[in-house]
Amino acid sequence: MCKGQYIFFNIQIFMRFFFIFFFILLFCFFYFQLKSENVFALKEQAETFFKRKEYTKCLQIYEKIFYQEKRATPQMLLQTAFIYEGLGEYTRSLYFLSLYYYYLPDAEVLIQMGTLAERYKLKGYERSDTEAMQTLYQQYYFFITFFLISVSIYGFIYFILREIKKKPVPIPRKIAFLIGLGLIWWFFSLYSYQKQGIISADNTFLMSAPSAGSELVTAINKGHKIIIKKNIDIWYQIEWNGQNVYVRKTQILDIPFEK
Repeated sequence: MCKGQYIFFNIQIFMRFFFIFFFILLFCFFYFQLKSENVFALKEQAETFFKRKEYTKCLQIYEKIFYQEKRATPQMLLQTAFIYEGLGEYTRSLYFLSLYYYYLPDAEVLIQMGTLAERYKLKGYERSDTEAMQTLYQQYYFFITFFLISVSIYGFIYFILREIKKKPVPIPRKIAFLIGLGLIWWFFSLYSYQKQGIISADNTFLMSAPSAGSELVTAINKGHKIIIKKNIDIWYQIEWNGQNVYVRKTQILDIPFEK
């Protein structure tokens, strides 16, 4: 095969793969477009049922969107929580309120979760100063982050310019800059999220090790919110009453939702 034929052959192969890749992308685009339109139509139908107070029909559609399509909107989460609370399913209600709070922090939702938890004597919903700070930070995340980054950049430029001009930086300004960096680090570490979950069933066994044959520590009922520390095969390591214990993943409603 001569050089010209070789190049032409390679171009043919390239064009073939290019068109295959293009049609795959086109197919994916139209598939997800149709899927999104289907979800939107279902959501509109569910909202119509909610306005008519046909809550059972509304819930069926929302569950389909959430569990099958893996989609949710803040309004949908709140309405689903409202319906579950009306049905006496306080665990599911708390779960959807927790999901809403995770994606869109709101002090009123936090109070609502605390009221429900107090009514049913549930643990894990206690309000703390750290959580209040996290709520504030999440609500104004963009503005706080922009301000902190701007201050950091200004500080670095200031030090670089002083170095170029060979002018010493006053010690108080160095100290102020270091304190500022410390505050920035504290804010970002405060935002780091610890994965949480809600116990989904009564008489859930908490084990001493990630094994069905290990010692039973205690059994707890549904609704309690826990912090997930480790992911071990079919088990989660969680903290309960200051002790590390293990629970099957199937007994936990994950926050955020595991797609």
